Amino acid sequence: MPGKHYVYPHMISLEIEAFILARESQERSKNTIIYYRQELGIFSTLCSNHGIDSMEKITPTIIRHCVVDLRLKRSKGGLHAFGRAIKAFLNWFEIENEIENWNNPIKKVGKIGEQNKNPIPGIDPEKILQLISVCGKKRHGIRNRSILYFFYDTGLRVSELCNLNIQDVDLQSGIVQVFNGKGGVDGVSFISTKCKRELLSYFRHRGKMEGHDPLFLSNYQKRLSRRGVDTMLDTLCKKAGIDKESSHDFRRAFTKTTLKQNDMVTTARLLRDKSTSMVWRYAHQNIEDLREAHEKSSPANSLKK
Repeated sequence: MPGKHYVYPHMISLEIEAFILARESQERSKNTIIYYRQELGIFSTLCSNHGIDSMEKITPTIIRHCVVDLRLKRSKGGLHAFGRAIKAFLNWFEIENEIENWNNPIKKVGKIGEQNKNPIPGIDPEKILQLISVCGKKRHGIRNRSILYFFYDTGLRVSELCNLNIQDVDLQSGIVQVFNGKGGVDGVSFISTKCKRELLSYFRHRGKMEGHDPLFLSNYQKRLSRRGVDTMLDTLCKKAGIDKESSHDFRRAFTKTTLKQNDMVTTARLLRDKSTSMVWRYAHQNIEDLREAHEKSSPANSLKK
């Protein structure tokens, strides 16, 4: 039996749950909570693989081991996201518990990964057409077509699309109400006439619907999940014979296409972003894009004889 002065260790798994609860009480968005739970779950597993189960045993060396273990599976950007979650967790633990003689190990680790600030290309419109062409004409194929159109027409994040209900889409005005988006922010998006037609075609094959029903259903008639979207895209890419594309590649493609007709501020508002920094990252312009832009605005061509 432990003596009366014995101090029980702080178990990593229990402290992660306490941290998640603290963030939920601060009304962090659903997606933020999912992010913390996923990244810290990975951290807990990696620590366990090294025989570490309590907070007191976590050292800078252990954290570095975890990063090395994850490096084979993650990009620098992915490692950066992992590092942000660990830092938030350990900083919270330090403030929450104020353990005597406990030094926060994250302070000696330094930078984990690197946030990618370079322009990121999206999926080419030609590839979108290839994916559409292999959807097929059965019920799930019609659903998949409408999802592809919806992604490209709105630039929605996958979580935002999966959270939509029937009543969130006004087929007359084309306005899409987006609730609890990134950062818990509400906003609006828009769909075109062509996207409306695809959505109506899908609705006709669904049968009776209520306003609170999910906009898109899985193959099992449940709300479509992020994993379901990923599986759908993987399957379509294989059928079309193209490299794997993610749902976020459609958001990048939306940005690039929209920028050809609008300024960065308007494009950022259509993306429901607070700044234009992400617009710049998504605006991957190749030589042909720049040539066309120069042709339209050539200073020399504007000179009058």
